[in-house]
Amino acid sequence: MADRHLKNLLRGRAAATLALERLRPAFGPEAFITRVRDSIGSHYQQSDIKRVLERDLAAGRVDGTIIACEVGGLSRLTMTDVLALRLLDEAADVDLARGGDEFATRGGEVVALAEDLATFVGHLVDALLEQHGVRMTNETVEVPALLRAARDALRGARETPTA
Repeated sequence: MADRHLKNLLRGRAAATLALERLRPAFGPEAFITRVRDSIGSHYQQSDIKRVLERDLAAGRVDGTIIACEVGGLSRLTMTDVLALRLLDEAADVDLARGGDEFATRGGEVVALAEDLATFVGHLVDALLEQHGVRMTNETVEVPALLRAARDALRGARETPTA
């Protein structure tokens, strides 16, 4: 889609414009999302898989466990899971499998990008539909105070660590 056409579609949609501004650099050639897509997503590189597998084989870290299931689509070969995780670590330039702050930081970045993508796409679809005479309406529903209090109590219980 041409930039001029996109700007016209997003005119008056500040949230969509801001979301797009945050999304564009996130998909550059060296960005985490691009590296993940290219190494373990739909554009995976056989050379990356071979390199990681050979490194893990040399280090004695390959687990060839097969989880078999009567329903074939639910069967798993753990080696492929581990290879995908190792490629993900390489894309992030850090060992995400250890968890901790780095994992939380990267996870937060991905969630923020997903929110921006949803915002941008929602506004774009809305603008395209408007071009064809379709109008969206938003209605506000008041949630009773008792239900809001119950929701807040549930959220609080979920956030409280258990012993």
